[in-house]
Amino acid sequence: MDNGQVERYNRTLLAILGTLSAKEKQDGKDQVEHIVHAYNCTHNSSTGYSLFHLMYGRQPRLPVDLALGVREGIEVEREKDCFTYMKGLKNRLAEAYRMASFHDRDSRIVRGIVTIQREG
Repeated sequence: MDNGQVERYNRTLLAILGTLSAKEKQDGKDQVEHIVHAYNCTHNSSTGYSLFHLMYGRQPRLPVDLALGVREGIEVEREKDCFTYMKGLKNRLAEAYRMASFHDRDSRIVRGIVTIQREG
């Protein structure tokens, strides 16, 4: 992460902490891990993926998903051996990286951060 990314991340976390009630703010440091987890599970507009997905190659399985019986978007791993699982994980992560790179590039072009140089 460059300084701009770290500053944006910190601003976002501080903004979320600012939404806590007075009692929750007293225990703010106990809330940080839950807030970071929620942030990591949230869709990122720059990449098109959640940070969790980019790290683990799948969407998180959250308690609310289990409570509501949500199965959509949750891929149940049923590989028979470790090698098959690792091969599938490698492929999912490579695809997520490729798509996130394209999405981030397109997002930066729209925001005017990147200029495209054409040959010819």
